[in-house]
Amino acid sequence: MLRRSSPGLARRFFDNRRTFVIGTHADQNSVPTGYQSVPTVLYSSLASLTRDIDAGRIDRSVDALVYDPEHWAKTPAAEQVAPIQAMNQFVALARSQVTPRS
Repeated sequence: MLRRSSPGLARRFFDNRRTFVIGTHADQNSVPTGYQSVPTVLYSSLASLTRDIDAGRIDRSVDALVYDPEHWAKTPAAEQVAPIQAMNQFVALARSQVTPRS
């Protein structure tokens, strides 16, 4: 919507390599054509990342994976209780899958 109503403003804030654009699991790279933003996928659990890895569902155009463990049903209780351990596991898995472009 911002690109339609104010294309200059949209480019100013979103057309750079410091902006992470979070896609959906169905449309992982939601960066607008021609923009330089970082294609990113958000995960709420290690299990969901593992499922995507095992199924080969992480798009090669994705440059970043974000782990968002919250106190909610999407994040398993074990990850909520030991978030640092879960984050370390997430980082190891993510690094095995994504090689960011510079």
